Amino acid sequence: AVLFGLPARAHAAEATKETTDKLNAAQAQLDEVQAQLDSIANEYAALANKNAQTLNDIEGVQGQIDSTQAQIDEKKAELFTRLNEKRGDLSDRVSANYKSGGTNILSLLLASGSFEELVANAHYVEKINKSDRDAIEDIQAIQEELDAQKTELESQKADLEKLKDQQTAQMQDMQAKQQEVQTVLNGLSDDVKELMAQRDSEI
Repeated sequence: AVLFGLPARAHAAEATKETTDKLNAAQAQLDEVQAQLDSIANEYAALANKNAQTLNDIEGVQGQIDSTQAQIDEKKAELFTRLNEKRGDLSDRVSANYKSGGTNILSLLLASGSFEELVANAHYVEKINKSDRDAIEDIQAIQEELDAQKTELESQKADLEKLKDQQTAQMQDMQAKQQEVQTVLNGLSDDVKELMAQRDSEI
């Protein structure tokens, strides 16, 4: 009885070894795919953090754009107010009629009662004109500077928007790859479970 039993035990041992080898190979492949999935997950998390930072940067740059535009509007209003104040102060010293236009400037000069008055009136007219020019130049200089800042900020925002789109596309690709690897992993996991059950039944 013992002699007849030995071949059966040897056959069972061989079958178990074959199953164990398959199980070990499947487990190694499972571990490899799991490591690949973990790596993708880590890369995705890192990219998601970068994407969140990019969104914060976009929000920050947009805040600077809004602030710069507010400065542009504020400076325009401030300088135009200064211009009107200068016009008012100087025109009061020569003639209330100056405010209505260039024809009255000529009338003002022609109506001068003396050469001294003519010189004085001409001086004030020139002073008003220079004040106007200076104020306008101030407006243009500040506006150009702020417009340049705004243009630069808008360029930065455009670059950040482009980066955000690239990162989003990469994240979508990673998600697809993650799902693909997860499907492979699930299949390998099922194989390992079947081989473990087969091994246990052969013991």
